[in-house]
Amino acid sequence: MLMVDLRNTNARLTMREFLASGRRYASNPIAFASFASGLRFGPRILLDERWRLPGNASSRFAFFRVLMHEILPPNYDVRHLETLGGRFALSLKPVGDYTVIALNRRVVTLSGLPRDEKTGAAIADVTMRPDAFLALCNELIADLSEKTLKALGKSG
Repeated sequence: MLMVDLRNTNARLTMREFLASGRRYASNPIAFASFASGLRFGPRILLDERWRLPGNASSRFAFFRVLMHEILPPNYDVRHLETLGGRFALSLKPVGDYTVIALNRRVVTLSGLPRDEKTGAAIADVTMRPDAFLALCNELIADLSEKTLKALGKSG
């Protein structure tokens, strides 16, 4: 199994490895994989400089904030999110908590988690290690880069 941590920002973790790990990296890997299947990244996303933002505490976890609030919403299939109930709450402790919602046929990310009406307790669909999240993102970008290079090779 791949050892990942926030000091190793080049670590990669495939979704298959993530799912095979059980609850080692996330409280509900199947729910996260279902959520992740709604991502719709095209080759243009590879040119986005924001992928290079640091994911460490000294940057106030800029990578995670930008990914969740700026990159994810326009690149996520709102219909898929609606099939998941219209929202997905992700806790990346100690980085932050995010709730991705479908609102007026758009995807919007809110800071924080929804609360139980009776107890006031925060409700997360998935609690996940930030290093695993970062490694999954690295794999996603590497895979997209590979596919893009192959497509360019065929067209050139």
